[in-house]
Amino acid sequence: RLKKPFSTTLAYCAQMGCDMSDTFLVRTAEPGDESEINLVLKASYSVLLRGAYEDHVLDAFLPHIIHCEAELFSSRQFFVVLHQPSKSIVACGGWSQERVGTQETTEGLGHLRQFAVHPEWAGKGLGKRLFEACQRQAKEMNVTDFECCSSLLAEGFYRRLGLQTIGDKEVYVKDGIPPIPCKLMKTSLTSS
Repeated sequence: RLKKPFSTTLAYCAQMGCDMSDTFLVRTAEPGDESEINLVLKASYSVLLRGAYEDHVLDAFLPHIIHCEAELFSSRQFFVVLHQPSKSIVACGGWSQERVGTQETTEGLGHLRQFAVHPEWAGKGLGKRLFEACQRQAKEMNVTDFECCSSLLAEGFYRRLGLQTIGDKEVYVKDGIPPIPCKLMKTSLTSS
């Protein structure tokens, strides 16, 4: 696959006058995507979460969240946004019926997971396109509501997608690693 650095890809697109609607493809993650997904997660979370959390907390937490979750990746419920001119993955996100970190399920409830957009592509509607792909698939599987545990910084993004904050939550990844405060959010898919 042809790979260009993200900044080169963005400059190329600007120079060529790319029509953004034709430039990006949302598709299910495939075998072989994992390393690129991990690069997007690392770039996104490392940059976009700075300022929302204290550096020492984020530095301890990041190594545990910048890798694609194996069960999510293999579920066929995880999507990527492919920048077609460069064949580069620039965003990712998915959903599961299981609550994060558990095997617990609630009938009709899905959980948004690992949404990330490379910082150089942020603000171009790619997260919304991922959400819409998740929403379409979830509705086909009789999911009526989505829930997510949003970082403090992403709360506004999820609110624009129709999720409402329903509470505060602390996310733990491992003993000895400080938790990070998050927002528990929820939306109905039946009204969308």
